[in-house]
Amino acid sequence: MQVKDVFLFLLGEAHTVVMATADERDRPVTCAADVMDCDETGLYFLTARGKNFYSRLKRGGYVSLTGIKGDSTMTRAAASVSGEVREESAETLKRLPDKNPYMYEIYPTEKSRSALAAFKLYKGRCEWFDLSKKPIERFDMAFGGGETSGGYFVTDKCRACGKSPKSARKTAWTSAKSRHQAKQLSALRQLRGGLPLRRGGKERFMNQTAKLDYLINYLLAENPAYRSVAVPDGEGEKRRLLRSLMNLRPPVEISGEFLAVQDDYLRAKTAAKGVAEPRSLTERGNGVYLWKGDITLLAADGIVNAANSKMLGCFVPCHGCVDNAIHSAAGVQLRLKCREIMEEQGHDEQAGGVKITPAYNLPSKYVLHTVGPVVSGVPDGMDERLLRSCYVSCMDKAAEYNLKTLAFCCGSTGEFGFPRQRAAEIAVDTVRRYRENKADAPEVIFDVFGQEDYDIYDRLLGGR
Repeated sequence: MQVKDVFLFLLGEAHTVVMATADERDRPVTCAADVMDCDETGLYFLTARGKNFYSRLKRGGYVSLTGIKGDSTMTRAAASVSGEVREESAETLKRLPDKNPYMYEIYPTEKSRSALAAFKLYKGRCEWFDLSKKPIERFDMAFGGGETSGGYFVTDKCRACGKSPKSARKTAWTSAKSRHQAKQLSALRQLRGGLPLRRGGKERFMNQTAKLDYLINYLLAENPAYRSVAVPDGEGEKRRLLRSLMNLRPPVEISGEFLAVQDDYLRAKTAAKGVAEPRSLTERGNGVYLWKGDITLLAADGIVNAANSKMLGCFVPCHGCVDNAIHSAAGVQLRLKCREIMEEQGHDEQAGGVKITPAYNLPSKYVLHTVGPVVSGVPDGMDERLLRSCYVSCMDKAAEYNLKTLAFCCGSTGEFGFPRQRAAEIAVDTVRRYRENKADAPEVIFDVFGQEDYDIYDRLLGGR
């Protein structure tokens, strides 16, 4: 059994499958959909842009599906696939109805078919389970760079241990878990000179300090130029070194094991600092809020990053810009995703536009990356129009993804040179006008980090 065999089963045998996505509150939602085509790289399906299903796919970028064939439980075969999805080109959209002619009955006119969108499930894992086979046939496979989940298998061999089926399953799961732990710990020992992690004589998952050591040593070992870099003893110095290494790292692929450790470490670090919920803030009128704090700790649906034209984050170690802070807290996946977007675009991002990515390890759901104008001296009319465009583009993108709360940093100020007072005036005026004219506009949080910016926004928003 190969991945392509699972795909062909879903296309030809099951065809209509149950797909699961998450709504804006991360609750699961299912719907029935047809698998329209497949190749060795993934599955293709259609939906209409006006459907909630389309919005959930665009917002989450992830789907799980299951297809089943068989008349009864013991004659049934099932395949499940979970992974990342992306909207495909017009060329793909055109060929899918041709391969599934019944679609012309559902969407009989060119106008009705223009509402369709094609998606590809291109990266993830798939499971095959066939109860009609003796012994029961089960496979767990990855495709497109995804990872399998592990787990256990129940076969005749399990009876040899003399334990009950329940005990056998528990033992098998424990073994799989132990193998995962052993793999993780082995990598750590290699990097740390064979030092095991023990408590009460039993190995366990790494604590925060051990995760920090693992991440540092992995990144040092990854680049031969860092062989002479000494790891400091102090916890604060180690955290600074890790951030520096993450800032300097180019957007190249990295192991799933590193990402798992990194994600656990960053999320625990954020939780320890304390996450700010938008509902705890005081409204300043017409769905606008003001908050002084670290934007990487704000659990808004989306946060806005003041990006540069390359859209790859700040490469200056531990730089104080918001771009650096967001990438450092989100993890190395954010730069990888930005690289993917920019390679597809084929040119630098123009000022005033926006790109959206998942937020990865941030408490927000999405990061909206916008490039503001760079100003030397007094901004001219074009500078001001471009800055307004940043806010409008971000609000439009937030509405497209059905984001209810959106947090703006002080875009184009600081390194980009836009005067703080005038930048704030443009921000507040643009947001107020947008919200007055757009019913689907998100609520907006102006996030400031310094007291000077807070005082400016406080006065503009009617503070005392």
